[in-house]
Amino acid sequence: MNEGERRFAVFPPVFWRGGGKVEQVLTCTGLGKKFGILPALSEVSVNMYSSRLVSLTGESGSGKSVFLRLAAGVLRPTAGELTVCGELPASREAKEVTAYLPDRDILPPDMTLTELVRYYHHFCIDFDTGLAVRLLGDICADMGRRFGKYSAGMRSAIQTILVTSRRARLFLLDEPTRCLDGDGGLRGLIIGRISALAEEDSAVITADNAFLDTADDLLTLRCGTVSYYGSAAEGRYPKDETDA
Repeated sequence: MNEGERRFAVFPPVFWRGGGKVEQVLTCTGLGKKFGILPALSEVSVNMYSSRLVSLTGESGSGKSVFLRLAAGVLRPTAGELTVCGELPASREAKEVTAYLPDRDILPPDMTLTELVRYYHHFCIDFDTGLAVRLLGDICADMGRRFGKYSAGMRSAIQTILVTSRRARLFLLDEPTRCLDGDGGLRGLIIGRISALAEEDSAVITADNAFLDTADDLLTLRCGTVSYYGSAAEGRYPKDETDA
């Protein structure tokens, strides 16, 4: 990162999207992760803030999913430090304010949607049951049908709706529009729901190219290191060096 991008990452404006005061939600310094002797992430240092939608980009194998798993407390770093609201990601305090969506099915296939909503209501103190039921109704989901009986696209949408029905401070979403390319209406609903999260004063980090054109910030990883972090508009349309 150049000096201008570092300033952006560390010193945000006082007010942003949601209309409330911007707060630092995620901080990592010198973050690294190795699997055996192979580095997956190296020297990642960024701050992320409330009321911001961050598009996490990079080629396959660049470390996007590893970064999200570290932030969710699923993996532990081998170097550096990462905190969520000042707490380690694996702590109870951090998990209570973090909502994580992996890039695969994680819900029991034999549970009905009614049972899944009850499950989230029981285990997540910030879960908005009414919102979840309304959003599931918007995609015409049958609450009595078992999760495993739905198509891959519907399963992906259902999981995203349940995760984003929490009132979390930090949302970590790994490919939330996967399997939705063939259903424009369903895809649009999910994109709209995720975009609304930043309006609700949450920090949202999503590894999904569907948000490249609407994100506030862009974090690009290359071979496990940060190649760009800053304004998404500047990242998408970098200023020509010949312009002055």
